[in-house]
Amino acid sequence: MKKIIQSILVLIFLLSYNAFSQQHYVTVFDSHLEIDPQNETHSFAVFFKINPETNEILETQTISWLPENLDVEVFDFVNSKRGKNFSLKETLEWTAGNKRKILVERTHFIPIDQKLYDLAREMTKKLNNQEYLYKVINVISRGILRRNILNCLQALGAIDSDISWNYFTTKRGQNATLLWLKSYRRYFLPYPYIPIGLENSLLRNLVDQNDVLLNDVKIIPLSLYHQYLQ
Repeated sequence: MKKIIQSILVLIFLLSYNAFSQQHYVTVFDSHLEIDPQNETHSFAVFFKINPETNEILETQTISWLPENLDVEVFDFVNSKRGKNFSLKETLEWTAGNKRKILVERTHFIPIDQKLYDLAREMTKKLNNQEYLYKVINVISRGILRRNILNCLQALGAIDSDISWNYFTTKRGQNATLLWLKSYRRYFLPYPYIPIGLENSLLRNLVDQNDVLLNDVKIIPLSLYHQYLQ
């Protein structure tokens, strides 16, 4: 009996240690024309697993779903395209290379439950394995969606299959970010937040220390989405 109790205590210790030896975060991005927030929009996110003692990135998952050839045809209501899940660096290089001025915004790092991180990892695998096609307007009729086709926001919305992503169809830019935050608030934790300087340092690691790609990324004011973090 004593050995059983000892085994249980060791298991509890190991589980507790694992919980405190890693923390999980998400930062959600949107990009759009600076002069017209409803055009040339893209929604994407980076999920982090971090060692809180060393602030080391243990693992990341990026969901940035775009056509493989990066030719986003908004008014093609018929054809779907082969998609690709791009890295943060690739996505920011794409927005920076646009001939028209693109504004990129992001949320602060939001602490999340490990379950959401694990779901994001599974979704990332599906996207990387080409289980979906890409199409901007993915509606057949009367709001019915084709389940094997996703646009960028639907790729984020479909992370949790228990959350209906049928309405992740018309929101764009910052409104799309706020919709995602509202829908996934069940996974957000009240702590621990990290300093903005550390956030930028962790992001730089994902873009090969290329500060140029991050210099123009704006932080969405916390006041706009604070209600979804409660």
